[in-house]
Amino acid sequence: MADSSRFLTILSILNVIGFLYGIYYYRFQLLETPFYLWIFVTDCPNSALLFAISTYLISKSKEFPTLFFLAASSTLKYGIWTCIVIALYSDYFLSINPILYSILFVAHLLLASEGLFLAGYFKGNVKNFSISLSLLLLNDFFDYALQTHPYIPESHIREIAFVTLILSFVSTISILKLSNYLSRNSSSENF
Repeated sequence: MADSSRFLTILSILNVIGFLYGIYYYRFQLLETPFYLWIFVTDCPNSALLFAISTYLISKSKEFPTLFFLAASSTLKYGIWTCIVIALYSDYFLSINPILYSILFVAHLLLASEGLFLAGYFKGNVKNFSISLSLLLLNDFFDYALQTHPYIPESHIREIAFVTLILSFVSTISILKLSNYLSRNSSSENF
């Protein structure tokens, strides 16, 4: 148990660092965005922070399944979204800083995998699914109707918006199914 708690604490610290770097990364966009919209600009950093809070709470044996569900869904969604965007616009991003964006690509693959990892710590239900999906869809609205999405080239923006919307559903459904599958299998192992 102590090793598990230590591992979760390390994950929590790493994700706080990811959150802080993400805020730094978005600093110019945040300066140009009204303060009340900032939460809709920093999608990936917010996901990392939710994951950090969740793993910290789990390490302390606290249960907040709605928070855990949202953290798992958002890390899965925004980890995949960022990898898609970096790959789609690789000429653009790799011309800016190939090392940075290669590292960010790998870091966001890890962010997505953290959502799958977190799904093993709670049992999803319709309430948690509905709250998480609603919040992700609200963020999608702000990103593409009010233009709070990250600064990316505008070519293919409609397709990116569509993929973003699909990822909201895919990530929450995946986390619901996976969390229920894992909780069912862990309870059957206890007998």
